[in-house]
Amino acid sequence: MRRLAILFPLLLTPAFAAAQRPAVTGRADEAGGGVAYATVTLLRGDRQAAGGATDAEGRFRLTADTGRYLLSLRHVGYEPLERPLHLGPQGLDLGELRLTAAGIGSVTVTAEAVTRESDRFVVSVGDGPAFAGRDGEELLRLAPGVRIGDEGISVNGASGTQVYVDGRKLKGSAEQTASYLRSLTAADIARIEVVPQTGAEFAADARGGVILITLRRRRADGLDGHLQAATTQSSGFGVYAPSGRLGIRSGRWTVSASAAGVFTPRAESHFTESRSYPFSGKSRTEGRSNYGRGEFAAIFDPSPHHTAGLSAEYTARGLHMPTASRTELSGTTTDSRYRQRADGGTLTLTANYVWRIDTLGSELKLIADYTRYASDGDNDYRTRYTSGTDARDSLYRSDDRSRYDILTAELSLTHRLAHGLTLRAGGRCTRNGMDDRSRYEARQDDTWHDLADYGYARHYTEQTGAAYVSLALKRGRWDLSAGLRGEYTAIGSESLDRSYFGLFPNLSANYTLNGLRTWMLAAQWSRNIERPSFLALNPVRIQLSDYSYQTGNPALRPTYIHRLSLTLIWRYRYVLSIGGNLHRDLIREVASADAANPDAIRIRPENHCTENHWFAFLTLPLKITRWWELKLNAVGVAQRIRLERRDTPATHGLLFADATAAFTLPAEFYVEAVYRCQSRLYSGNSEVGPRHTLGATVKKRLCKKRLTLFLTAQNLTDCGWEFVSRTDGIRRVVKGRQPWSGRAWKIGASWNFSSGERFRTRKVESAADSERSRLAKTDGQSK
Repeated sequence: MRRLAILFPLLLTPAFAAAQRPAVTGRADEAGGGVAYATVTLLRGDRQAAGGATDAEGRFRLTADTGRYLLSLRHVGYEPLERPLHLGPQGLDLGELRLTAAGIGSVTVTAEAVTRESDRFVVSVGDGPAFAGRDGEELLRLAPGVRIGDEGISVNGASGTQVYVDGRKLKGSAEQTASYLRSLTAADIARIEVVPQTGAEFAADARGGVILITLRRRRADGLDGHLQAATTQSSGFGVYAPSGRLGIRSGRWTVSASAAGVFTPRAESHFTESRSYPFSGKSRTEGRSNYGRGEFAAIFDPSPHHTAGLSAEYTARGLHMPTASRTELSGTTTDSRYRQRADGGTLTLTANYVWRIDTLGSELKLIADYTRYASDGDNDYRTRYTSGTDARDSLYRSDDRSRYDILTAELSLTHRLAHGLTLRAGGRCTRNGMDDRSRYEARQDDTWHDLADYGYARHYTEQTGAAYVSLALKRGRWDLSAGLRGEYTAIGSESLDRSYFGLFPNLSANYTLNGLRTWMLAAQWSRNIERPSFLALNPVRIQLSDYSYQTGNPALRPTYIHRLSLTLIWRYRYVLSIGGNLHRDLIREVASADAANPDAIRIRPENHCTENHWFAFLTLPLKITRWWELKLNAVGVAQRIRLERRDTPATHGLLFADATAAFTLPAEFYVEAVYRCQSRLYSGNSEVGPRHTLGATVKKRLCKKRLTLFLTAQNLTDCGWEFVSRTDGIRRVVKGRQPWSGRAWKIGASWNFSSGERFRTRKVESAADSERSRLAKTDGQSK
């Protein structure tokens, strides 16, 4: 910290930055909303003295010598605005500058869909054919460095990425997050920001970066919305996904309501298992699941500087997994029937207040959030063991119940200071309450008896208080920031009471290598924490097959990560990044022999001593012709794993790559082909086999671009999954075909509608909250 105290005064010296000049500031505004990317110039006679563009909220800042100027503010969708001004030594704040719409109902601007800001990539979602018919998950795949897999979302190869929608973090498992994203469409989303490495203003457990999704907001009275229906079909499953949204703006009120469902009445999974000794197993699951989400939000703008909002969201999920399994082991045949059911619902209430203090972007924000998750499940296991002429039956059942309560309050201040400095400070308090209960019974002599060794009742509370402060400086070609966050956590449960405190600093430097800002170099370092998910702490037993099961580990410790990167950016979109993610006590699933039955495998999360990932990331978006674009992404990782301190580190090379070819054709047709591949992956003593998939999409736009029809072929290579684990010298291989990983066809239609005066700030056409995430996989699904 002493070095930081010395560094900031140095940044203000003439040797480091250009001489200070007064600045003209203001905000381009239309109907209460900022006008993004408007051109701003200062003219003295026929000579331009300074120029730039407004940011995403309509703010601008230009520096020049003292004197008289003509300010010109222009945007393709608005009437030009000109204003004479006198710039004195103390600078000049023009406040809100109201623009008038140019009298057109819609404007389409051809521009790059992906741009680079100081610490993030921004995908501006327009109404072009590249976006039409896409859901939120598909749109995320357009962002540089973002990869979506069964294990969740990662950025630049670092897992644990958190997703925020309008400032509220998505919660739940990887599949629940994916289901939510699929319920959004391009008509809902205005922009996607990918922040590979976060500052102190984000929770310290944002270890894999964050993705910020901003939904569209109306700027004038009227209504808009969309309806979409899609179905995905294959030989093994069928999915039906309707969704709709309605937004109304009237005076100072903006009200929106949305609903979506992902209904899967049929989803077959097939697994085969073999081991390095005489063993063979097969299982088949005919799962059924239903997911539904409804949300209502109301925003009140009493003045241009004050906003209050309230939202309520409820998601419900039902999962039924009847499984049939047969295993051959040393002359014994085991036939089993498992019926596993889990039904749960999540209620989230959020209230916030925002005070925009000035036109420079200073604001005070207060957010209060409550989440309630409730889940009930029951399982029934029936097994017959046959050896020669002998046979015996085993019957047991279980009931489990989970209730989680998360209460969070946060106060944050962003204050724009003089000379390009920005101060951010805030505090946050969180209380997590977890109540898990499970009862197991076995049937003997026609009577059900309790299995006390398996049942449990566990209460867990966790309280965290955090405070942070950061400074950011923009001066000339430099964009610098440094922050420090402190978090104190106290844990109480039947088996564990402890508390710990951590400091989480971060440093970031962004330098523009030329005056046109086409070349940029960014360096970042941060320290983060990953706390165990609730399910990882829950000792619930989930049967996977006759001889394998999954369970949680209440003794897990948090993971600490050092993250560092150096990134070269050309023309905002071409990116080369190298760096490392260095983990201590990383939480990974480990397969081991069950103490009571050596033939049975237990899969449980454990803390690894260290695991380091050194990576190189490259993205190349290429425009071959006016109608053909090609985008290439590749991430190479050198993984170094040490399970125990005494172990010799194991080193592995990993590769993730994808290529997207997009074709904009006549008659409003659009075609896209996507190839994705990954090398063999390693986690603890387990592996995931390599995968190669190919997909294609065809779209047709009708009715003045309001209606989009689309057809998608997924995984044309029909590539399945392979899981490998090594336990006490035994190699175990499981090959599977799961519903979402096989060949499938998706067909659907999307309809956008609106009425009343309407103008969106910009459409881009091109070819191309921290604790709730710990609800991961609370629906009882296995990975």
